[in-house]
Amino acid sequence: MHTNHMKDTNNNFNNSLLGAQKNRFEEIEREIRAEFQNLHRFLDEEEETDLERLSKERDRRVKILKEREKKIGMQSRDLEKAIETLNCKLREDDSPKLLKEIKELLKRCEVNFIRPPPIDSEILSGQFVGPIQYRIWKHMKTSLYPNISTLTFDPETAHPHLTLSAEKNSVTYEEDKVLPNENPDERNPDERNPK
Repeated sequence: MHTNHMKDTNNNFNNSLLGAQKNRFEEIEREIRAEFQNLHRFLDEEEETDLERLSKERDRRVKILKEREKKIGMQSRDLEKAIETLNCKLREDDSPKLLKEIKELLKRCEVNFIRPPPIDSEILSGQFVGPIQYRIWKHMKTSLYPNISTLTFDPETAHPHLTLSAEKNSVTYEEDKVLPNENPDERNPDERNPK
């Protein structure tokens, strides 16, 4: 009977331990899923922002090109009208009259073609593609939890095996560091007598 009671107690303990472990793993799984959902949401928002910026830039450039095309078209029509007017006068049989009116005719048909200013047609992909990971990371740093912040270590409270940088914001661990109150000969007999 005592053995059965021990088995039952062990089984109950194992079952409760198993249940606690299972619950903890499920909790960790939920945390992982939640963190990745946050990351996915953040990346989706960043993607939308970048695509919106790209779309606005495309629309701006298309608008500039259409305005340029419109101006060139208007100047082209003016030139065609001037050419047509000159051709009509040249087809007339009255050559002496044409010679008398040629200066006035040329003034009426004068069209100045104004060359549109050059536009930058190169698409700077670096604004939109480039090092996306770096740009996203820089933006992501502000939304990380817990937030990234600089640390300043106190040399008075630092472990003796830690060496602080001059700025006191980074440390290195030195296992073989001689402690202030430690005699190197007493540390490790193997280190005293290398073979």
